[in-house]
Amino acid sequence: MPSFSISAASTVEGGDLVFTITRTGDAADPETIEFGTSGAGATQGVDYNPASGTLTFNTGDVSKTVTVSTIQDGLQEPNENFLATLSNPGGGAIIGTATGIGTIIDDDVPAFSFTPTTVSGTEGNVITF
Repeated sequence: MPSFSISAASTVEGGDLVFTITRTGDAADPETIEFGTSGAGATQGVDYNPASGTLTFNTGDVSKTVTVSTIQDGLQEPNENFLATLSNPGGGAIIGTATGIGTIIDDDVPAFSFTPTTVSGTEGNVITF
């Protein structure tokens, strides 16, 4: 029986994530599988462009890719994730790994930073940093 699985993917914000969907088992017949994206910290339309559709695996096809573009925002923030999920396999296929995590790696530097400094002084005196 054919089985579909999806990989995880990551990229620096502004880049493209490429998820690989793999069919294992019987590849003798055409099969379809649906995919879609959803937020898991990252926001559709703000951090990445949503994607969905149906992939058709023809006889002998064992892998396909789905590309999801991310949006450069200029904000310093933690890395963010979203999900790419498989659903509704056709033709009697099953789903092995249903969800791939997409990680958007932040590339923005802080506007300012602090360097720790140790100072000492005597009570009553002015201490200058």
